[in-house]
Amino acid sequence: MASPQMVMYDEEAQQINSICDRLTKDAQARAVLCIDKNGQAFAQSGDTETLDVTSLSSLAKTVVEPGVVEVSRAAIAAVAPGASGAFSVDVKEDADGRPHVTEINAGRFFMAMTAFDRILKHNIALTYVRLALGERVDFGDAYDAVDDYYMVRDMDTEPGVFHADEFFDGVHDASGAAQFTVRPPGPARS
Repeated sequence: MASPQMVMYDEEAQQINSICDRLTKDAQARAVLCIDKNGQAFAQSGDTETLDVTSLSSLAKTVVEPGVVEVSRAAIAAVAPGASGAFSVDVKEDADGRPHVTEINAGRFFMAMTAFDRILKHNIALTYVRLALGERVDFGDAYDAVDDYYMVRDMDTEPGVFHADEFFDGVHDASGAAQFTVRPPGPARS
């Protein structure tokens, strides 16, 4: 079955480009890109020539960093005051350790939001199901991160969540120069 294609009329494209131009100016951003669900840019503004818009992070880690949380909140409020729902904010540090927003995604669950569900205290999908059923949900400590767990992914592989101690499990150096220790998998977390 063929997948549905997005059709955009010239007037709509002009409106979206105008919004991108205004957002680039108002946010003092280097660039603004609108990416469709297939990862293709369909509108952009600013200095986009040097950006790799097809990039996919290969390594991710959950952290609780108050400065990053505040920068993320401020960025969402600047783009959409009064917004609510699921947001994914990509942040990069500069050489001085200051966080800078590089991307804001809204409106759906992203893989990175749910990939850590098996090791974190709060399961995001289950939380939304409970809310939809009218159940009370109490987070207590809203920010949930565990030490030394990483999500590893690539375009052609299934993502996985691993403890730092597991990175080289089952890896063998074909040259025989290095020796890796293979440890049994750790206990599953609920």
